[in-house]
Amino acid sequence: MPGESIAEYGIAFFAVAGLVYLFAQMINLWTKKRDKTEIMTTVDAVTKVIKNNTEALNRLENMIEVTLTRQETKLDELVAYARRDKSL
Repeated sequence: MPGESIAEYGIAFFAVAGLVYLFAQMINLWTKKRDKTEIMTTVDAVTKVIKNNTEALNRLENMIEVTLTRQETKLDELVAYARRDKSL
């Protein structure tokens, strides 16, 4: 299904974008001197990004698993159909 592959790419894109954001925030945190409130807001934002990425990757994993299961079922059906045709 084309919609499933587009969704998989979309989820993967947002997961990678979140990782880039996380990396940029960590570099920004290390390079600048900030007060504690700014550091805490950055840490909170990074924590949210990590949670969202974890959820997105879990969804992507589930989508891939479902897609592979469907493909495996279709292949089994095709093999069974081909065996029936050979026996006729």
